[in-house]
Amino acid sequence: MYILCVCASILFLCPYIDQKPKGRDILNVVVPRLKATWETLAIQLEVADHEIDAIRMDHEMVRDRCYQVLKNWLNGGGRKPVTWNTLLKAIRLEGFEDFATDLEQKIKQNRELY
Repeated sequence: MYILCVCASILFLCPYIDQKPKGRDILNVVVPRLKATWETLAIQLEVADHEIDAIRMDHEMVRDRCYQVLKNWLNGGGRKPVTWNTLLKAIRLEGFEDFATDLEQKIKQNRELY
C-alpha cells in the first residue's frame, strides 16, 4: 500500500511510509520520545504479553525497555505489520500527535530523521 502525497501541486506515491523502520532511527528518534509509554506502546503494536513480561524482568531502565519492545516488534515479535505507518498509528494512539506528524513529514520526504 502507498500513501498519496501532495507536494507543490505535484501528485506522487510515497512508498517510504510503508517501509520497515531502521533500528538506528528507532533508537535515536523514537525511543527518547516514547520511553515512558513503553508498555502501552507494546500493547498497541500487539507484542505478546510474555514478551512484555520478559522485557520488564530483563531490563531495569525504561529507555532499554522501550528499545527492546520496538526491537522485538521490528524483528516480527508483534502481530502488527512492521512499517512506519503502523508505528505512526501507535505513536498517535499514545497521544504524541505532534511528534507523529513531524516524523511522518520527514519520512514522506525521505529525509534523515536526526
